[in-house]
Amino acid sequence: MSGPVLLMGAGSGLATSGLLYLASYLRRHGVEAYARPFDSAPSLSELERRTHALLELTRPSLVGISLKWFLHLHRGLFIAKVIKEHDPSIRVVLGGDTASHYYRELLEFDCVDHVVRGDGEAPLLAIVQGHPHPNAWTRARAATSLVGLQGLYTQTRDDDDSSLSELDSIFLCEADRYFVPPFVVGGKGCSQGCLYCGGARTAQATNFGRRKSFMRPVDAVRRDIQALLPRAYTLVYDFSDHPLHDPVTGLAALWEGLDLSKSGILYYAWRVPPPEFVALLSATHESVTLGLDFGCFSERQRSALIGAHLLKPLPEDRAFLDVIEHAAQYPNVRVRVSGVSGLPFLEAEDLDRERALISTLAAYPQVEDILFDRVHAQPGAPMLAELEAYGMRSPVRDFRDFLGWSREHAPNGEYRPPVLAHVSDPGALPNAVFEREIALTEHHRETRAQIDVALAARARDPARLSTLADLSGRSFVRATRSRVLNRYRPREWWLEFERPPIPDAELDIEMARVIIGHVWQKEFGAVSVPALLVDWVLAEFERPTTAEAALRRIVARGGALDADNLLPVLRHFYEHGILDEQS
Repeated sequence: MSGPVLLMGAGSGLATSGLLYLASYLRRHGVEAYARPFDSAPSLSELERRTHALLELTRPSLVGISLKWFLHLHRGLFIAKVIKEHDPSIRVVLGGDTASHYYRELLEFDCVDHVVRGDGEAPLLAIVQGHPHPNAWTRARAATSLVGLQGLYTQTRDDDDSSLSELDSIFLCEADRYFVPPFVVGGKGCSQGCLYCGGARTAQATNFGRRKSFMRPVDAVRRDIQALLPRAYTLVYDFSDHPLHDPVTGLAALWEGLDLSKSGILYYAWRVPPPEFVALLSATHESVTLGLDFGCFSERQRSALIGAHLLKPLPEDRAFLDVIEHAAQYPNVRVRVSGVSGLPFLEAEDLDRERALISTLAAYPQVEDILFDRVHAQPGAPMLAELEAYGMRSPVRDFRDFLGWSREHAPNGEYRPPVLAHVSDPGALPNAVFEREIALTEHHRETRAQIDVALAARARDPARLSTLADLSGRSFVRATRSRVLNRYRPREWWLEFERPPIPDAELDIEMARVIIGHVWQKEFGAVSVPALLVDWVLAEFERPTTAEAALRRIVARGGALDADNLLPVLRHFYEHGILDEQS
């Protein structure tokens, strides 16, 4: 291979975190690899300009593009096309869930040289080294020779070869570190068969050859945590099902000996954990968000779906509420809940049940967010193959449909999925809309507005800290529930071709005013801030103190900060709940 490998993400959020594992794997095998998980270009024309500049900077001989979810299809293929226009000799490799599912169709594009199906570490290395691999498909290869993944390379617990390493060499700039969620991969695969999910058991078996999920060895996960801690304040966990059979024992062993007392955690629980699990999270971490998935917010409908084996096993509402109420005992714990609206077996009473439960959830002060989305089409989801059996209709069904949808509705990877609709009986006219769908659409709009109003009522008004006089005599302390996500150094934020026209002397101030919060505030309930603001400013508020006293100590330690610059920082910290005012 004549040049390095560049790995790029076609979308944002958790979907791109796997690129760090791939780049780490390549570097451990002697390959110069870089990861650019997400490019924040606001338009395709700007994305094209940045891609050309990025290729000039890294001079890769191979570029891997992550196509995790279908909403990234158009943007991913657009990046591939730009790469080939820049230099036709650069090999382009696609991988991820959507690439694995639509490998035949993607190999028909001239801008795609290879598609990796399933786990990517070993197949990608083989492509880089010029060796054949059964999971790596080449465009020149006849489509008739493509076979299933049974018996091919699939990672298991005993031979999982993915882990994080050499992260400082992988990132090209501080913006890359900022945009990448500090995601800890605890396990792989899924043992559940939720009918609407494109990553569930059947899709895992078809696209990855993985018929059984597994938890990664404790030592491997610990090493990943240790690699991320110097670069992030809050780690994001998704342990597929739950670690081992006992989440409390399993995670206690994982975290034993690690100092996480100044670390935050966002933990997505696939099932309802026991109360002692909340106690463990609270005692181990400075701040905690526990994610609880209700499946759907109607207990009757949830039970019907579970009884038909169309949804993972979940308890009645009371079990969820018990955990939420238990979390109120811990001042550093918050909860976010999620549920899918519009699933099959919907009855009119389910709309009332959903709204009643959501009202109950919104009344809990420890519930920080309620994720309430309509069910939508996903490639590989079991339901998509038999929508008519459930009295539903989709605006997209096959590869061309999904590609067209991503081009029209999500050219930059936005979250605008194709919603599934409830329709009339099979004998009705094709354009007839089931009255239940009309009611559901209105219900979702009104309930979403209800959630927004309830959460907005909790928002803090930073206007009360508009001037230096507003700070006088006020005492602040770091909030126990606050979470800072990634840390970064503002002066090393941009690659040169992305750098805005701001003098170096103003960068720190500008980052404090503009960048704090950004994309992760909504997704993770945490803010990313310059490391200097955490190490110099926030550190002064571990105990209640006034702004004047904190500023004096910062200056005494050699910090170049004055009251005018401190004001916007404290205002941001207060607005996002990182600082509380001490009464």
